[in-house]
Amino acid sequence: MEIVRLLIYGAALWGVQVIAGSLLRIFAAAESALFDQLMDLTLAGAAALFAYLHLRGVRAPSLLSGAICGGAWMAMCVALDLPLLALGAGEDGMPPLSYTIDFLIIPIIAAAIGAAMTRGGAQARAETLSRDVLVGKTVARRDADAD
Repeated sequence: MEIVRLLIYGAALWGVQVIAGSLLRIFAAAESALFDQLMDLTLAGAAALFAYLHLRGVRAPSLLSGAICGGAWMAMCVALDLPLLALGAGEDGMPPLSYTIDFLIIPIIAAAIGAAMTRGGAQARAETLSRDVLVGKTVARRDADAD
């Protein structure tokens, strides 16, 4: 089931880029720096969202599982872009490599989110603090109880 979710989120990540690119061309020329920056922000935001959605369903999210997930998505995005580039989608003066190099951010973001979701790390400390606050215990009282 994790593989199916991985593929679905990877295809969705690529789809978000294609749709965002089509919509952003209305507001900014494809050759402009504004367009490039907006596309990069869209890619980073979508990668972060889909990495979180995918990794929260993984039994033990980690830096490695995030990197593998992001690497798979990067490969999917490049593979799905190749037919579009062959059909002339990149004829706005930019070399095809400049389209695919942006996808390198995907494994970096996914790995960082995987590391942040590691059990026993920041998430576990935040959950413990939340439980203490919910039951009326303060951090100082918890520290005093530990002594």
